[in-house]
Amino acid sequence: MPELTLRARQDRYLEVWWGARRLCRYHTRPYMTARQGPRPYFHPVSTLDGLVVTQEKHYDHEWHNGISLACPWVSGFNFWGGPTYVRGRGYRQLPNLGRQVHQGLVLDAPAGAAPAWRRWTQRLHWRVPDPPDALCLEEERRLGVGDVRPAEGYWCLDFDFALSNPGPADVTFGSPTTEGRPMAGYGGVFWRGPLDILDGVLLAPEGQRAAHLMGHVSPWMAYVGRSRSTGRLATVALLDHPRNVRFPLKWFVRTTPFPVASYAFSFDAYLVVPPRGRLQRRHRIAICDGARTHEDIERIYRAWMAAAPADPRREDAPA
Repeated sequence: MPELTLRARQDRYLEVWWGARRLCRYHTRPYMTARQGPRPYFHPVSTLDGLVVTQEKHYDHEWHNGISLACPWVSGFNFWGGPTYVRGRGYRQLPNLGRQVHQGLVLDAPAGAAPAWRRWTQRLHWRVPDPPDALCLEEERRLGVGDVRPAEGYWCLDFDFALSNPGPADVTFGSPTTEGRPMAGYGGVFWRGPLDILDGVLLAPEGQRAAHLMGHVSPWMAYVGRSRSTGRLATVALLDHPRNVRFPLKWFVRTTPFPVASYAFSFDAYLVVPPRGRLQRRHRIAICDGARTHEDIERIYRAWMAAAPADPRREDAPA
């Protein structure tokens, strides 16, 4: 049985390997322009069989980066990258681009050991350009491999965060939809898939299967795609936790012109974090070889629920 190992390159990135197979690389302090929305992200992310299911900095949207936490509207600032949607004016490139700044990282399991999972905790500051380099939010981000099931052909990436408001005023999360663009409620933990698996099929609970489920409300959403270059199939299943604010949330998801999905906790309604308040969310993304069924995803979801006790140190912000 291959072992999980963690490899680091200074403080630039971490990699999780399963034997000789790299499952993911996490860029802790990536080289990014202001327009790309500087933030840490996962890429490449691969199935156990080696099919890459993420894309970074593609020319169509250079601010789309693998799997990351990105928010296009935070009290008027843009932590997504690219232009900002302005009510009545459409998308405009504004001097409002924020950045997530690495503050430190701690491994929750020592490198070189081989537990059944790998986790680490990163501290980040969310900074805005006005006032210059002002602190908007403080974040504790807990990441890692939460489960590996080689016999079942999948592994799970856990992406949890707690955002704290240290300032004297409310911090408000929104989206292009809260600003007037219909069905464009993206934001939150975000997955950008490669064009190699474009035009996939979406799965949701209760047997739903379609190419378009934008704004669908459900505990999970899955994308099934076939690689155009190899013909191999993969499934990316995004699971939402019942203790998250606004569970079950509305999903932002597309199969074309590129594969994307996000846990859109402020899809069409603002979410306010008051002074000294905190927003916490827990996520699991199952990276699967092959085309999975609704029953398969339900089993993965139930396994997560059985192994995911509540964290008593954190509380969600009010909706």
